[in-house]
Amino acid sequence: MASERIIITNPIYNAVFKYLMDDLESAKIIISTLLNKKILSLKPLSNDLVNSDPPNQTSVTSNTKKTDSDSNMIPLMRLDYSAEILHDNNTKELVTIELQKARFPSDELRFRQYIAENLKRTKDVKANKIDPDTGKPKKKKVPMRYLPIFILNFDIEKEIKDLVLITEHFTTGMFSGKKLTDPSRFLDNLLYNIIVVQLPYINKIDPKTLKSEPHKLAIYHLFQLFNQNHQLENDKYSLFLEDTKQTQHFERLVKRLANIKANDRKIVQKMILEDTMLQDFLDLENERVYHKKIINKQTIALEEKDKTIKEKDKTIEEKDKTIEEKDKKLEEKEKTIEAKDTLIQELMKKLKGK
Repeated sequence: MASERIIITNPIYNAVFKYLMDDLESAKIIISTLLNKKILSLKPLSNDLVNSDPPNQTSVTSNTKKTDSDSNMIPLMRLDYSAEILHDNNTKELVTIELQKARFPSDELRFRQYIAENLKRTKDVKANKIDPDTGKPKKKKVPMRYLPIFILNFDIEKEIKDLVLITEHFTTGMFSGKKLTDPSRFLDNLLYNIIVVQLPYINKIDPKTLKSEPHKLAIYHLFQLFNQNHQLENDKYSLFLEDTKQTQHFERLVKRLANIKANDRKIVQKMILEDTMLQDFLDLENERVYHKKIINKQTIALEEKDKTIKEKDKTIEEKDKTIEEKDKKLEEKEKTIEAKDTLIQELMKKLKGK
């Protein structure tokens, strides 16, 4: 028996994604699935739509109305959380999680500037010293481990074409060649792993091959909720889910996305506005590329002219040098003739004297 087809609002749009992540239980499910860790608690630190123009770091919320300057930017959804995660050995850890979602590629500098902000976050831990006033262990501030997650509606590599990329750092001794396996607070506070989701590659995965790998299968089913190949015909703001049995673990997310259009028309308006802003940006970008091509052609033409002028100058310089050498030889000949004339005059004087 075929499973029921469900229509959901497209979470690739910032307004929809924000609505989804405003529900902390939904946010827990998404982050927990990606990290393969239980999230004991989750607290929002920021929830912004961020300007795509690196020099302008002004953040605007999703409720901000469109202005003339808004058409010059593609918004990037950035969500920061402090999360207490439970490790496999039952130890707890408070970490900073930064989640960024982008529909289209843009300047990498803007991703870097947000990472720099979160690397400054700290947490209080018990120190070995006792406070003499309270008799309790003193607290000291230490950096929070940082876990950035990027959900991208475009690919950043064309080599392995994987849905999820994970960068994991390891430390090797130069002389011993051995890898460091024990934790090092110094290194752990400076290094961080990155998770990058490349949504276009979800259709390259065959879920039948993942039956023995539940974590990978869960990630695959999670991002079926973002699969842009499932857009409704003539309605890019909606997606359909065919195999709803496989997304039962994400039932809370599905229900929240399925009820948006009926419960909040403002979100639909924001989706349309986002597309309008995007089109304005693309029009400006196309114009910029067009003028850049013209400028490049003019620059090449000027460079060729400069090259021709330099070659002519070089030719003239060589001719001047040749003329100068000839003049020098003529001058030497004139001096030789003059010396001979002087010698002849002296000889004639001597002959007359005899």
